[in-house]
Amino acid sequence: MNEDTRPAEHVLLSSSVRYHDLDALRAFAMLLGIVIHGVLSFVGTPIWSAQDINQNPQYGIVLEFIHGFRMPLFFLVSGFFTAMMWQKRGSLAILIHRTKRILIPLIVGMIAFAPLLNNMESLKDWKNRLGKEENDKSQYDKKLIKGTTIWAASKRGDIELLKQRISEGKDVNRRDLMKVTPLHWASAYGNEETVKLLLDNGADHSLGDDSGSTPLAWAAFMSESGTAKLLIDAGASTKHKNRDGTTPIDATNINRDTMKFLMGILRIKVDLDLVMAKRSEIKSTLRGKDLSGGSKFTAMIGDFFVTNYVIDFYGRDVIILHHMWFLYILFSIIIIFCALSLFIEKLSLHNLWSNLPELVKSLLRAIALVVIVVSTFYTQIFMGTGEFGPATAVFFDPEKLHDFFTLQGFDGKSAWWILAHYSLFFIAGVIFFGIKGFGSFSKYAWPLLFFAASIIFIIAINEYRKPCPDWINLRKGLDGPFAFLGPAIQSIQESFNSLDQEKDGIIVKRAFITTIYCWLMTFGFIGFFRFFFSGESRLVRFVSDSSYWLYLAHQPLVISLQIILAGWDIPIIIKFPLICLITAVILLLIYRYIVRYSFIGTILNGKKVRPA
Repeated sequence: MNEDTRPAEHVLLSSSVRYHDLDALRAFAMLLGIVIHGVLSFVGTPIWSAQDINQNPQYGIVLEFIHGFRMPLFFLVSGFFTAMMWQKRGSLAILIHRTKRILIPLIVGMIAFAPLLNNMESLKDWKNRLGKEENDKSQYDKKLIKGTTIWAASKRGDIELLKQRISEGKDVNRRDLMKVTPLHWASAYGNEETVKLLLDNGADHSLGDDSGSTPLAWAAFMSESGTAKLLIDAGASTKHKNRDGTTPIDATNINRDTMKFLMGILRIKVDLDLVMAKRSEIKSTLRGKDLSGGSKFTAMIGDFFVTNYVIDFYGRDVIILHHMWFLYILFSIIIIFCALSLFIEKLSLHNLWSNLPELVKSLLRAIALVVIVVSTFYTQIFMGTGEFGPATAVFFDPEKLHDFFTLQGFDGKSAWWILAHYSLFFIAGVIFFGIKGFGSFSKYAWPLLFFAASIIFIIAINEYRKPCPDWINLRKGLDGPFAFLGPAIQSIQESFNSLDQEKDGIIVKRAFITTIYCWLMTFGFIGFFRFFFSGESRLVRFVSDSSYWLYLAHQPLVISLQIILAGWDIPIIIKFPLICLITAVILLLIYRYIVRYSFIGTILNGKKVRPA
């Protein structure tokens, strides 16, 4: 096997026929993911860890332009290559091959990259502490807590001062300006001797703070097992609920970002990493268990999993697949395809198809494609997104066993419509494989398709009220070299008004515009790549091979660069492409010298032998 060995999906029945253009197109769709994520730190996306010092919402037009067609295009090309492999190898071979190429990279990618992505705030904290670490370290010293009040003494664990205040008749259950008793502070800071002294002098462990949280909940929040055990022995309830309905055990599941926010409000200066590391111990204490031996090891594993793979998103504890969600959707579609194709094989329906006249086959394919295009309009409606482009499904909400198999969208609903939407594009790719001369028309019509798509995109940006440069803002009128298109675009936009109605909260007109744009861009890029990349090129082939690795590994690197360079005051138009370029170059070098001929490269693209 030499360096030119390729995965089987790139080869037709005749090994001399190769779809270099579609292979490059699929790689292009993946690499656009770097651009999408590269721009997010500049447009004020609230859920994005990196936020640049210079932001301009108008750059969101880059995101909208790509998102409107990228993933549907990818699934269509994947369907094409899957049909090609099915014709050559059969359904079982496809399932085995796609398990190696899709499911295993998904699992390994989640294990390797999810902890990095879930903890990007730690990198931001580290960057913010650069140059002032000595000051930060001194803040962790409880002796620097100033004041001589009974609350300050409880925070510091100053037993002598606390005894003095008690002897003076100070009320041990009195609340300070934050509505918190001395016992709350002593419990949160882990001052066991202080807790004992307060309890012995009448401190009430059942008193809540302003939200109804007891000292035990504060000890749980800060992972202080010692003070928690003292409170439990004194009769504190582990099942007491505050006004939000949360118990002390629930307080141990608060994610890192929320912890940092709440500790900032409470002005508690302690090492957050240490607090998070003691979660297993405090959970066992609250459940009345003593961690030792195997149980301690099991608890540590569970705590590691929760800390690194389960995050609080929009008030829900979820497992997020990040940018790897499409692998799960694609593998789910492959399973459905293999089941259906196996059924076809068992009933020999493919032989019946082969015996049909070519005219009948062409007619049936045409009808099927029309039905698919129309159906994508309806799935775009029922996906439930009010945003331009298709929805994405990125969450598992693991409350029950079956929740690990049901992917959810950002609305918290099961993503069946999203799966159906991408399945339609996949099926379209399967059908296109059977069409002789697929892409021939688009090969020469791509400029016209792109031109039409541009007009629809301008209308869509206006319809969705997206921030954009003034020269494509219809509310202000087209300006510059495209001013002559203004009247035509206005006329087209008015023709869409008959669809201006809502179905399940989604404006039908918007779904119609989105669907037209998606298909125009899809066929436009198919023709563009057929025109320019039909021939074999070593450079294009190398980039195509590396694209899978670049997509899987790019997001942690992109966010890291965005965080590190966030304070660098240079124009966005320079920094944005620079971050994308640095990411691509670093990952290309890693692929060339480390990944390509390793077991990782074998998993992603099949085995390659390093040339002599």
